[in-house]
Amino acid sequence: MKRLIIVTDSSQITNIERNALTEFLKAQRWSVWHWFQDLWLVDEVPPSTDLGELRERIKFVIPSLLSILILNADGRQDHAGYVPVGSIAWLNEHWQARD
Repeated sequence: MKRLIIVTDSSQITNIERNALTEFLKAQRWSVWHWFQDLWLVDEVPPSTDLGELRERIKFVIPSLLSILILNADGRQDHAGYVPVGSIAWLNEHWQARD
């Protein structure tokens, strides 16, 4: 499985659209961390998922979307930050360094 980072621009997307994106990702049966307004960490994505195709599927769900960045987060990752306490369990389960 692969992990993704998805980012949007808060000046160009509404809360309704953010919620639609979150629900779209969850409907794929992917694990989603969405504790910051315009950032989604996504785990359990099939390795065959094409990021360009995913971008277009998201654009279909949110036609008004002007800016989105989808990054492959596979490989060894490190992270540090100050995050909401409720979000830490997901990070510990899904976002630990992988070789």
